[in-house]
Amino acid sequence: MSCEHCNGTGSVWRGWAGGDYEPCDCTRKIKLEDPNTWPQIGSIWAHRNGNQYVVMMFTNVETERQDRYPTTIVYRNFGNGKSYSRSLVDWERSMTLRYTKLEDLIG
Repeated sequence: MSCEHCNGTGSVWRGWAGGDYEPCDCTRKIKLEDPNTWPQIGSIWAHRNGNQYVVMMFTNVETERQDRYPTTIVYRNFGNGKSYSRSLVDWERSMTLRYTKLEDLIG
């Protein structure tokens, strides 16, 4: 039986921010309720624009109000050293795992 959102294609159209296809929720590996599925602290991820980021920490992990204070992932850009954060449930939209730990990157 195929997903009611993507009809089995694995991607859905999101019209905000200029619009783009992104993975359907049925294909997401990160599950908010299961920290074992979250990116590892120290893992390296590539944004679809080519920039690489290291996962630093998570915030609002134990909140009871995810609607108001969602769990976020804090990450740092390798190129410019700037730190950013985004909702954990939004992470897979534009990030792809490159290395599971920093030592793998620097060899």
